Amino acid sequence: MHHYCIYAAKTLSDREAIRDVWQIEVPKIAYSYEFLMHGILSLSALHLAYTRPERYSHYLNSSNFHMALGLQTFRIILQNPNKQNCEALFCFSSLIMVWTCGAPTDLGDSRPLESIIRLFNLCRGIMTLHPFMSHVENGPLAPLFLKDFRSDPGPSQ
Repeated sequence: MHHYCIYAAKTLSDREAIRDVWQIEVPKIAYSYEFLMHGILSLSALHLAYTRPERYSHYLNSSNFHMALGLQTFRIILQNPNKQNCEALFCFSSLIMVWTCGAPTDLGDSRPLESIIRLFNLCRGIMTLHPFMSHVENGPLAPLFLKDFRSDPGPSQ
């Protein structure tokens, strides 16, 4: 957890407000949701696998272990989202996307299209959160929803 908060979370964005969400708000939520804590630990271990190549296998195994544990509970809770758990579900689904993009694939069996399809299948379940997205967007995760680019510049300031 220490490595996640001090190092790994800082790599998720170059914007301070968004880094603060990943570094401060997401861990706060995770203390109430074990599956999210496993997601954080999984991403942290994946980060360690790349930053400490001498222990690559150890950290990659830890990453896979924590992701598998988190996914078990996540899938169950995702069947009944509510205002209390929707932020944790959203955070974990976001971590899944980051983890999937960063986790190594077996290069001997690498099929880019299948990897993309797997990512979309993992994200598909998050659509069950649609009724709660305004709650997520207006809570402590709000900076994650700031518009970076707009087709219309809006009113001049």
